[in-house]
Amino acid sequence: WRRALSCSEAMQAEGLSPSVVTGNAMLTALENSGNWEQVLHLMDAMREAGLEPNVVTHIAAINALGSSSAWRLALELIGDLDPPLSVHNALIGALGRAGQWELAIHHLDQMVHQELEPNVVSYTSLISSNEWGDKDWPQVLRLLEETSRGSGTVETISYNAAITALGAAGQVS
Repeated sequence: WRRALSCSEAMQAEGLSPSVVTGNAMLTALENSGNWEQVLHLMDAMREAGLEPNVVTHIAAINALGSSSAWRLALELIGDLDPPLSVHNALIGALGRAGQWELAIHHLDQMVHQELEPNVVSYTSLISSNEWGDKDWPQVLRLLEETSRGSGTVETISYNAAITALGAAGQVS
């Protein structure tokens, strides 16, 4: 991410103005760095520069925050928005990757209560994002069943995610 930051600084030194796309690229570069403070700093800098964050910005920030120990900040970020389904899906995946699957399931349930119907991506994001333990694996089956709630069908990707999750939990028979 430091080299990505250098590119951004070089761009500005050339007299080019960063755009929302530049900010989004930087957030994506920060995703695996674990440097959540830099994510927040960049979001503030974008706003100060008059660059209005878009859906991609929020998804990149949520992914970056969820990939670190700052998953609570991802929750706060979405709390200030009326986000589309894609942003909710990013949050569900981020919470799952952070090991907060109970909170992710709660968020999924809240979406239903707010009349925002989760889709196959919502469920598959959670199924595939978490390392399910010995006692938690029944949740995988429940989520797989709920995947078909909206469309009446379950996609191959959902089954693949469930098979992988169940295998990792030692449930191969």
